[in-house]
Amino acid sequence: MLKAITNYELRITNLKSKIVNLKYRSLLLLTVYCSLFTVFYGCASAKKSELPDVQIEAIEYNQRGVNAVLAGNYDRAVIEFKRSLKLNTSIDNQNGVCANLLNLGRVYLAADRFDDARPVLEKALQLGLNINDQLMISEAYACQVSLSDWKQ
Repeated sequence: MLKAITNYELRITNLKSKIVNLKYRSLLLLTVYCSLFTVFYGCASAKKSELPDVQIEAIEYNQRGVNAVLAGNYDRAVIEFKRSLKLNTSIDNQNGVCANLLNLGRVYLAADRFDDARPVLEKALQLGLNINDQLMISEAYACQVSLSDWKQ
């Protein structure tokens, strides 16, 4: 037998549905708020740098070298990469030294200074092998292949 749904029962059902939707919306808003709070607080909070000041300075010189390369100023790039290399060497930052040697070798290649590029890239490869950094090793090999291609 079919039971007629009264207007009262229909209102109760709608009300329950609205309460459930409100709970889910509130939960969703709370989740979004907490996520945003975490992201913005984490980005805006003053965090202490874990890198030594010398290493930060070396990174800045390296970035200046990259900017100089992008501007086509290879002589300036060589100067900046050498400064970064000197600082990374002074704090025994092997990864930084290897990256600087690779960047320096790339600049020499771009400037057609092949005789300068070869020993720098060989040092970068040897250092990459010593620290077992696969990315540095592959980059050094790629640069050496470029060197042999360009010299021909």
